[in-house]
Amino acid sequence: MLPLRSTWRLSSRLERRPLYRCVHASCPRRNYSVREFFDTLPSQNEVKANKDGPIEQSTPLKHSSTNVQGQEEGKDSLIESSLSIARGVISNGPKSNSSTNSRPQLSHRPLAAKLKVGNRSSKTKNPDYVRLRDLDLHKVLLRDACKCAKCVDPSSTQKNFQTTDIPVNIDVKSLVYKNEDAVITWKNDVPGFGSDHISTYPLESFKSYRRPSSLVHDHSRGFVPRSWDATKIKERLEFMSFKDYMTSDRHLYHALKNLDMNGLIFIRGVPDSEKSVEDLASRMGNIRDTLYGRTWDVKSVPDAKNVAYTSQFLGLHMDLLYMANPPGFQFLHCLKSTAAGGASLFADSFRVLPGEDKIPQIPIAYHYKNAGEYYYYVHPLVELDHLGKIRAVNYSPPFQANYMLPQTANPADVNQGLEFLRRFAKGADDPKNVLEYRLQEGECVIFNNRRLLHGRKQFDALGGERWLKGTYVDADVMASRRRVLRGKFESDNIPPKRVFEEIAVLPGVGRIRHLTLDNASTIDGEESTRAVEGNGEVVEEAPKVTLI
Repeated sequence: MLPLRSTWRLSSRLERRPLYRCVHASCPRRNYSVREFFDTLPSQNEVKANKDGPIEQSTPLKHSSTNVQGQEEGKDSLIESSLSIARGVISNGPKSNSSTNSRPQLSHRPLAAKLKVGNRSSKTKNPDYVRLRDLDLHKVLLRDACKCAKCVDPSSTQKNFQTTDIPVNIDVKSLVYKNEDAVITWKNDVPGFGSDHISTYPLESFKSYRRPSSLVHDHSRGFVPRSWDATKIKERLEFMSFKDYMTSDRHLYHALKNLDMNGLIFIRGVPDSEKSVEDLASRMGNIRDTLYGRTWDVKSVPDAKNVAYTSQFLGLHMDLLYMANPPGFQFLHCLKSTAAGGASLFADSFRVLPGEDKIPQIPIAYHYKNAGEYYYYVHPLVELDHLGKIRAVNYSPPFQANYMLPQTANPADVNQGLEFLRRFAKGADDPKNVLEYRLQEGECVIFNNRRLLHGRKQFDALGGERWLKGTYVDADVMASRRRVLRGKFESDNIPPKRVFEEIAVLPGVGRIRHLTLDNASTIDGEESTRAVEGNGEVVEEAPKVTLI
């Protein structure tokens, strides 16, 4: 208990009673007992008399036994008020008479005691905020978050007022707690809301807010991405059966969670049908219809209008960056795989980004001008979210426009951007960062098109066939489905146990594990958390960076 750290320190001497040492150069006594330490602090009357100026004393030091009885009677209130004064707060404790306030006087005050009371670093109450238990919440934002039937239409679930309708001088009229709910009535409420309007807030709902001082609950981000290289993803790679994915919401939730964290998952046992990829994507939500249609074929064709429709090597890239809103997730179902070669390539762009706190703003133009279509859009290499963390990466060399950097006013910026891009490309092409996997017939890979780079090795189109059926789903569609399922399964008291069955050993990948979730399994709470979150692996969050 050392509120005045800059002036007092506990003596290192081994005494029966702890001593406080005054470091003031002119102090006639160096060591004080706890009781004497409090005696050096100013009284409430002294503080009130000197609240606008420093506290000074010139009375010589006196140590006597006079008024001991009075001092003992006021001991509790004295110590309480002294502690409050030391923290810069005037206590409202019980008043004492003049005899109980008498105490020995010092010829000096400790340096910290000479500071103006009230100029401490303690936080003062902001009139714009209201405290709900241990959370300080802005009154306007708290009023805006009311979900009563008057504020939010029960049928459409849409708000019946605007945030700007809330008066600046809105205030809390009453606040009571009922069954872990905060019940509030308002003064100067939104026009049109009568005195019978009551806002009820479950206190439990505030626990998940990232910043307790606001009402900005960030639902935009899912599970924290776990960046990976080739070694790590081989350890995490999971396969799920088509039946489990299509019939079990619990399995679907785990698949979406895995897509958030690792960026890809494989589905096995997919029926040999061109409609199967639509079934897989529709399980997640609405399919993204593009210039290629609802679904499209990836196979070698004569006079191909896209490099993907050839048998040649296809470098790491992302799809449809020549659009303002590229699709979030891509599905590729392998229908035929008899040609030699053609292994799929994947790399995590979050992993290969150069490790820098500041990332150059590199605007890159992408286009598709063919077959009567002309798409063009400029994306930055790296997109950040509102928290300054990486949201997406845009990198697709095959579809870059003629002038890769359309804004070339400052040559130094161009050189810096090109150097950063070279280092990014070098990391992406490094074999240590690339997962190579040859899709088998009846398998479908689902991956994040705004995070993972994908490509393909050359294959022999004359000696066999390689046929993939593809489609897209927007990131918002996937996120909506994940949030709904998260609300359904995240609160389970007994999370499912992950059961892996080794089904194959593939060159370059290793043992392939088929995943099922045993709903009847009961395992220890701590272990179950680790199982669901990734067997206790360290979560690597996307770094917070600054664009320059």
